[in-house]
Amino acid sequence: MINTVTATDNDERVGYASQAGGNIEIKIWKKDSEIYLEWISALTRSHLSMKMTDDNKTEGTIGGFQTAHGQAGISGRAVPPQSFTFEKLRAKEVK
Repeated sequence: MINTVTATDNDERVGYASQAGGNIEIKIWKKDSEIYLEWISALTRSHLSMKMTDDNKTEGTIGGFQTAHGQAGISGRAVPPQSFTFEKLRAKEVK
């Protein structure tokens, strides 16, 4: 959840949020009718980029990262960059 948003000099905004016990800065801007957000995850230290295409849909990518180790002395696994889409559905609607 974005806690505060501050305007910058170049028609952009900077949002501030808390994640995994750390504070993160979120770059926010608008291009045409889409709103873009970009930040570095406090949890995985990976780059996240997303755009809100309309009131019901958000698309984006999360950069690659290394998972935490599972057992003592065993390294985590590398997770490649991933795309995601969130879409608001009506009650009882399944895709």
